Amino acid sequence: MTKFQRAHYNHSRIQTRDREKLLGQKAVLIWFTALSGSGKSTLANVLELALDTDGYKAFMLASDGVHKGVNRNLGFSKADRMENTQRVGKIALLFLKAGVLTIACFICLSAFNPEKVGNDVCMEQFVEVISKTQLQICEERKPKSLFKKARNAEKLEFTGISATYDVPNNPDIVIDTTRESIPQLKERLMEALKPRIQA
Repeated sequence: MTKFQRAHYNHSRIQTRDREKLLGQKAVLIWFTALSGSGKSTLANVLELALDTDGYKAFMLASDGVHKGVNRNLGFSKADRMENTQRVGKIALLFLKAGVLTIACFICLSAFNPEKVGNDVCMEQFVEVISKTQLQICEERKPKSLFKKARNAEKLEFTGISATYDVPNNPDIVIDTTRESIPQLKERLMEALKPRIQA
């Protein structure tokens, strides 16, 4: 048996609060959820840049990047998408422990409960943002996307059409990209977030 096989996992002696103090911010998970084409990814990208410009350390976990990486073995069945959400939550937990503002941008089948990810996540660290952009608008924005395949029964288990989308009951922030511009929404999000993330 090698020394690596005998090794035991040791928890870091550096606490999250120490990392937050070093970075000058409080770690928060900003969880965007909405249908494809709702504008959530665009807004999340703009928010990440705005936070960085203001001196905060933020990182965005986006669907495409995760699916091509750690979740590349998952498909789009209900079970796989539920597993995808849980894995993303656990990845986000690691960023929170590092003191980083974490932006997750995903389509979720049901409301995400951060407390299921781990005992270290609490509701004070969780900001849920939902876009209520109407399905028709989402489809119009992506006329050649998977929406069309879902309508033609070429794509099964597509959220919003062939698979249900459970809207969270009590989101922290509700947005609608058909009623407010991206710059307006960015400012509203920054205003809501700053009291939560300032050290």
